[in-house]
Amino acid sequence: MNSRKPETCSARPSPRSIRVFPQAIPKIAIFQSNLALVLMDLGEFPEARNLLRRALASDERIFPPDHPSIAVDQSNLARVLMDLGELAEAQDLVRKALASDVRSFPPGHPYIATDQEILATVLHGLGELREACDLMQKAYEASLAQFGPDDRRTKKRLRFLDALSKEP
Repeated sequence: MNSRKPETCSARPSPRSIRVFPQAIPKIAIFQSNLALVLMDLGEFPEARNLLRRALASDERIFPPDHPSIAVDQSNLARVLMDLGELAEAQDLVRKALASDVRSFPPGHPYIATDQEILATVLHGLGELREACDLMQKAYEASLAQFGPDDRRTKKRLRFLDALSKEP
């Protein structure tokens, strides 16, 4: 019979894993990002922010500046910062992600639409309703073209667009 106590799961890397695995390995950044998304779903925003900052720093060491992995990290970190109320930094990051994705993907690509939606949400929080509405309109149109009117993303963006259009 095994008398060992079960180990608990931790979002922090162990000292051994830090020595064994250098931080500039793409898979480490992917694992950090994935764990951060789980932590976001659990409402653990400060821990998610810390992991996403490390993932972004790692990817910035590995990839060229306009690499899509960096834009994904920036976009995800912007979402967490938005939830933490750190809107100015969230705006800066998601603008960088959007600019990178516009250079990397064709118009209407889902990554671009996601960045537009996140930026619209941040701008709404900052009271910049006109730009938020314009960006959400673009995100909605991209979703409608890519996924159709019954897709959950399309419906969500339409609801947000409707709410934005009703604000003074």
